Order: sequence, then C-alpha cells, then structure tokens
Amino acid sequence: MYLLSFQEMFFTHTTDAHNLSVSRFTAGLNCAIMTEPANISFYNFTAIYPPDGFCEYQKLGPFNLFNMILFKEFGNFVICLLSGVFLGIIGIYKSGSNVSSLILYLYSLIVGYGIMEGIYHATLWNGFGRIGETILKFQQSLIIVFLANTAGFSQFYGHHCIFITTILIAGMYPMVTVVLSSAYRNEWIGWLTFDVLWFFILSICLEIWKDKDSYKFDQLDAFLQMWYATGYVVIAYVLWWIDTFHCTYVLAHLYLHGIWHLLIALAYFYLTTLISCLTARLANCKPIITTYPSHRLPLILFVKWEKKK
Repeated sequence: MYLLSFQEMFFTHTTDAHNLSVSRFTAGLNCAIMTEPANISFYNFTAIYPPDGFCEYQKLGPFNLFNMILFKEFGNFVICLLSGVFLGIIGIYKSGSNVSSLILYLYSLIVGYGIMEGIYHATLWNGFGRIGETILKFQQSLIIVFLANTAGFSQFYGHHCIFITTILIAGMYPMVTVVLSSAYRNEWIGWLTFDVLWFFILSICLEIWKDKDSYKFDQLDAFLQMWYATGYVVIAYVLWWIDTFHCTYVLAHLYLHGIWHLLIALAYFYLTTLISCLTARLANCKPIITTYPSHRLPLILFVKWEKKK
C-alpha cells in the first residue's frame, strides 16, 4: 500500500509508457515480496513474536497494571528486569575500583540483558527479543575468550594460532547467529547456535579445574562458581523445556520462562566472577573473595582486586 501510494503521487505527470514500465516493476516487486511472507515479521521490530507468546501469556493473558499499562507477560517482565539489573549492578559495585574495565563490562551486559528481556516480555515485540538475544550471545562469546585466555594457550589449546582462531570466530558468532535465527523459521537454528557453546564453556572450565592448584588461591571458593554456573544452566534448560512443551494453567503461575532468564543471568554472573578471580593475577592483583550468606555456605561470591605490594 505504501509503495502504491508513493508511486501514484510521484508518477502523476509521467507518460503512459513510463507508467507501464513502473507498473511492471511494481508487479515484479510485489511478486518478490509475496514469495517470502513468512520471514517479514522476523525483521518487524513491533511484531509479536512468538505470536502466541509464552506459557504465561497463553494461559493467563495480558496483565493490566492499575488499568493504565498493559503488560503481555507481567511476571516474566518483573523477573527478567529485577534479576538482570540487580545481579549486574551488585557485581559492578562489589568489584571495587581496582578491577579491570573488561570485568565491569561483562557485568554491564547482564544489566542490559535484564532490561531488554524485561521490555521484551512486557511487549513481546520481536525487536527487543532480538536485542536481548544479541547481548546474550555476545556475552557468551566474551566469556569463552576470557576463560580460554586464563586457561593458558599451551595447556588447553596447544597452539597460539588456535586461540586466535577462537577469537575470530567469537567475534563473528553473535551477529551471524542472530541473523540466521532471524532469517529462518526453524527454531532449532537459534537453539543450536546458542546451546552448543555451553559444552565448549564446560570443557574450558574442566581444564581450569584440573589445573586449579597452579592458581594458588587461599580458598577454593573461586572454582565453585563454575559448578554453580553449570548447575543453574542445567536447571534453566529443564524449566524452559517444561514451560515450552508442557504448559498448563497451574505452571503458568510459576513463570518458569522468567526463572529461565534468572538462572541464565546467574550463570553469567558466576562465570564473570570466576573470570575476575582468574584474571586478577594477570594485572598483578590479588583477588579478595567474599561469600554470602557465609563461608560455609558460599552461594553468592563477590571479588575485589587488591594491588600487590
């Protein structure tokens, strides 16, 4: 419609021959557009995706806050927003002033992830979902690079060139996979490009664990974080599977998809804190680890860098 209106306005005073050529061009263009109607919504920022939402939206419907603001998935919105913002900001605050700006950037990505996914579940707009997905994959790539760097070139990769190749792949990975998952309706493309890399992260963590004595930490709490992250990722996938394939009215009240985002954010938080512990020595600093709620029950760990004297 927009194309035709534009042509009627622009070509009003053209000759009949010119009008004929334009009409043929328009017909060809419309034909080309109609051959791929399925993928257009993937590039439409305000398109509702998925069309039927997630379990909360399917069973409970939208939520009208104070009869003023309509949320598509209010529960998922609150969990995503609060968990991402809280974990990222508390990670930045607890890191102190000596920590590398790269660590602060990893924490800030958690904040951005929470905000974008929160807005996405509030609106179910495709564009916000794609932004959150891009942040997630970009952070996943950075974590692989930083973990591989702390593991050492010779210990895990065997050769410097392979490490450089990993960096180059990680640099392209987020953008390429987001475009692929956006361009094809098959959801397995998006899932595989994100999920498979967890095994790569786990393999690097296992190598770091085998060589943990060489890091000479006063306490082993730092290495607990990789197992916390692994456990949370496994639980997150179980909850996502239940929410996606076994949605019921009762389960919709548990907001399992929002908890999936919370657990993924926690996994990234633990991996970022682990990277902070391992990279402190590269900056000639000593990592000071604080555990909550107690040293005997170290569920949350924070790391500050202390300059060596």
